[in-house]
Amino acid sequence: MKRIHLICILFLFGGIYFCWPPVTDFLDRPISSLVVDRNQNLLSAQIATDGQWRLPLIDGVPEKFAICIVTFEDKRFYRHNGVDLLAIVRAIRINYKSKSVRSGASTIPMQLVRLSRNHPPRTWSSKISEAFMAWKLSLWHSKSNLLEWYSSLAPFGGNIVGLEAASWRYFGKKPAMLSWAESATLAVLPNAPSLIHVNRNREQLLAKRNMLLKKLELDNQISSLDLDASLAEPLPHKLYALPSHAPHYLQFSKLQKSNLQPLSSIIQKSVNGILVDLETEWKENEIYNAGALVIDIESGLPLAYAGNIPNTSEERYVDMIQAHRSSGSILKPFLYAFMIDEGLLAPKELVRDVPIHINGFSPSNYNKDFSGMTSADEALQRSLNVPAVLLLQSYGIDKFLRRLKKIGISTLNGNADYYGLSLILGGGEVTLWELANAYRYLALSINGHRQSSISASAAFQTLEALKGLKRPDEEGNWKRFNSSIPIAWKTGTSYGHRDAWAVGVTSEVVIATWVGNADGEGREGIIGSSTAGRLLFRIANSIGSGSSWFNPPYEDLEWMSICMVSGRLGSPNCPTLDTTLMPRSTRYTEVCNFHQMIYVDTSEQFRLNEHCSKSGMWIPQFTIDPIAWQYMKLSHPEIRERPPLHPDCRLLKSAENNMAFVYPSPGDKILLPIDLNGVDQELVIEIAHQSADAVIHWYLDDHYYTSTNEFHTISIRPNVGHHRISVVDHEGSERRLSFEIIPHQ
Repeated sequence: MKRIHLICILFLFGGIYFCWPPVTDFLDRPISSLVVDRNQNLLSAQIATDGQWRLPLIDGVPEKFAICIVTFEDKRFYRHNGVDLLAIVRAIRINYKSKSVRSGASTIPMQLVRLSRNHPPRTWSSKISEAFMAWKLSLWHSKSNLLEWYSSLAPFGGNIVGLEAASWRYFGKKPAMLSWAESATLAVLPNAPSLIHVNRNREQLLAKRNMLLKKLELDNQISSLDLDASLAEPLPHKLYALPSHAPHYLQFSKLQKSNLQPLSSIIQKSVNGILVDLETEWKENEIYNAGALVIDIESGLPLAYAGNIPNTSEERYVDMIQAHRSSGSILKPFLYAFMIDEGLLAPKELVRDVPIHINGFSPSNYNKDFSGMTSADEALQRSLNVPAVLLLQSYGIDKFLRRLKKIGISTLNGNADYYGLSLILGGGEVTLWELANAYRYLALSINGHRQSSISASAAFQTLEALKGLKRPDEEGNWKRFNSSIPIAWKTGTSYGHRDAWAVGVTSEVVIATWVGNADGEGREGIIGSSTAGRLLFRIANSIGSGSSWFNPPYEDLEWMSICMVSGRLGSPNCPTLDTTLMPRSTRYTEVCNFHQMIYVDTSEQFRLNEHCSKSGMWIPQFTIDPIAWQYMKLSHPEIRERPPLHPDCRLLKSAENNMAFVYPSPGDKILLPIDLNGVDQELVIEIAHQSADAVIHWYLDDHYYTSTNEFHTISIRPNVGHHRISVVDHEGSERRLSFEIIPHQ
């Protein structure tokens, strides 16, 4: 009979145990979104969807709070199995004597059950149900789990749920930093969160807190000195806002529905501080927005994400890191890298920098000046527009777009016809996020990343070209930016001074910055180097890491003989050759043809030809077209000018290429602009000559017009129709040009 009773009892409890509804539903409550740093310190938080400040479950209850909450709520917590029979007997006795409910017997597991059931009415049936479910909880889960769950989900007044949220809201700190007095204050709140609050019933709250502190001292949990110090601590007098150091990163990650990766608390707060520091200066120039991003090269994870200046204007919620903005010249390094990678450009090869006109597109450099010819790496450093446009024309817009998409630039959705050659000058839009990751791609390529589509040597050469700290700003003034670490960097300014960009790459991180106005309003002060560049270097110096530089990718480099003047592969005509390490792809670039052998007299002062009876010799001569020479001779006086033809020699006109039209081009159809009085403005025609002392005679429609020396330009106001310009220089060389003036519609 006893066996039957035992089986029945086991069956009854087994049925209760296995069939009773689950008691961990409370783990599925909405939680606040948050950003933490690498040490799990809170950086930003957003209220949960149900309007509660309920942070994720804590991993480990701080010792002080654990002692306080167990002492106050459930002193035999570690000795019972969910139900405290002694507490029940005690409560029955007290309530019977007082003829009212004066004492409860709910344990921490039972209170957890009530939380899971949304606080049902306190009836005998609900109490019995809670007891069974608490017993089940205690059998399945450890005491530490139960305490963590209760501490995470207990109400602390208002819409504050859980110890983590309460610690931040009441004391502005994480739970591990709470004092004994602060821990005791929070421990008494869940017992009556609607009655006791820091902003009301303060005397009652203080009495309960002090009572708990004295109980702790009586139980030898704290010393008498701790008690005296704790009793002297005041109650909190206000609610603190939760930290908001990275609100834009929090919102971005929510939109991406991706896991929030931890930031670096030190770097994030440093970046925020720098933005706030520069805000006053920018406001004076009516510049109100900025963004900054720091990405770890190895992991690709953000270390700092500041989508805007903290607490700036009504647009502070706009995340400028994800905003689509005109790229300015910030994409130029990728064209340089792609062309080196494909063997289409040598790193220091001379490229043209002269006035150009391509289908009505007439780009110019920022300072309105031209250098004639300059090395590709210097053109990149100086961010010259004309060489970039000519290189893009040579490379192909379609191919450039395809390769940009391969490295993660997804915002350029138009085709080549849509963007045209202006793409390299800011004709397309990018985001700071994708831009930073594209520059990270260069660093990964150097490190031999297996998925990289850029050779290690091309990437290394690009960052080497960008590493010099002395760089001209967009006004053409050379200036030095001080940095405590080796850094490759590039700035950019969009048309109309609407966007200022700067991206820097160290051996460890990528730093990307943007400065401007979120509404697109341009300001003269929005300049890449002076705003975004300054922000970049402030951040780089605050980080202070990455003192080393990338190791040269020797496996992808090769010793080659290079012409020191042209930067191309050396030829027998080059007077100065140097053997240097170059990307392997350089072997496929052009051999130097800038140096040609010319026949001169023994003094090397005059050229000779077959019509001269004088004896002479062959020497190498740096030779470029007249247009490039006209501009290059001003900035490179060390380059020897081609000697003039000896007076005793008869010139073969067809053999000389000593002058060329700068503007217009043959066959151009020109619409003359109209001034404010409705009169057609003049057409300026320019020609370049190889010789500095040349005299040029001009003929318009076969009629003599004028002569020029030194500066070879004329201004005319021709009628609508076809016209012809002829020029003859002092040596008899002649050039002709036809063009058409078209009428206004």
